[in-house]
Amino acid sequence: MEPLFRLALVRPPVEQDPEHPSIELAQATPYQGSLAAALESDDRRGGAVAVSRAFVASDGFVGDPSAHELAAALADFGDRLNALEAEGGIGHDAVAGAVAAAFGALPADVVADQAYAAVLHGLRDSIVAIKYVQEEHSRPVHTLAAQLRDLELVVKVADDPGFPADAVALHRHRIRSLQLPTKTSLASVLSSSAREKAEREQREEAERERQEHVAELLTTYRGLRVAVDELTQLHGDDLAATAVEAHEAIELPEELRPVAALQEQRAFGSQLSQLTLRRVESERDAHDAGPAAVGGASELARVTLTAYPALLAGRPSTPRRSPRSASGWPRVPPSGSPRRPPRCSASVGSTPLPALWTA
Repeated sequence: MEPLFRLALVRPPVEQDPEHPSIELAQATPYQGSLAAALESDDRRGGAVAVSRAFVASDGFVGDPSAHELAAALADFGDRLNALEAEGGIGHDAVAGAVAAAFGALPADVVADQAYAAVLHGLRDSIVAIKYVQEEHSRPVHTLAAQLRDLELVVKVADDPGFPADAVALHRHRIRSLQLPTKTSLASVLSSSAREKAEREQREEAERERQEHVAELLTTYRGLRVAVDELTQLHGDDLAATAVEAHEAIELPEELRPVAALQEQRAFGSQLSQLTLRRVESERDAHDAGPAAVGGASELARVTLTAYPALLAGRPSTPRRSPRSASGWPRVPPSGSPRRPPRCSASVGSTPLPALWTA
């Protein structure tokens, strides 16, 4: 199916705010290393899903925002930040005090804690894994992303003593977007661009083959037309006819002539009759002859005679037509009058030969 409409959304380009850039989820962890290797294989999507499912089943996956060790502190810290945004006129000291009140330490000490690093890395990898595993999309990703933003805010407060300048800067820093690892990007499964490209290539190939076939037919037609035009322009004087020459007839060899073939067949039948009579006489002399023996000999003679090749089959004589009555039906001879059996006759030249069989 060809696309009927192509819609384009025209909008100004979105630029990264240098003060509040996107949070990068890429990090040097075993999961993301395995994910990058799977995306280099032949089955990119299948390999990425398999690696992500294995990470979801591990202890490092954070699927429940209230299940890790900093869950309570992050919930308290989020409530304090919401109150500061509502009051307005806040500064660095107010946010640093909220960090100390929620985590029980200064921002620099919180960032240096191993528990903070473990939860931060777990949230990043967990969000990436949820992205690849479809059955995990029901997870509270929004809450996980909010916790990750608040943890990144602690790093910003520890590194920048002038942050935040006001409540607007704090709010914008808490709603930053997340940037997936660029090496782990996949095309949409709903995209039909690859299928459309393959269909377009097939149509182009079919059109090219059709054009070549038409060109071959046109070339053949033109050649035949030129040949026909040349033949129609020829005159009878331009054609040479081969003269017919008379030659002497060739006689058949003596053994292949019909008379010789007939004589050979009659000799064969005579020899076969003598052999049959000798067999019957020998069986009779041995007092073993009976109806079965005589019948076997006659059957042998019949089969042998019928199996012998017909070298001179002859042709049946033409029966004479019966006289017809006035009504048009043939006259039937009176009962008791003898009927002549049909005969088969053959002739060589003008000399008739004796009949070979009767029926």
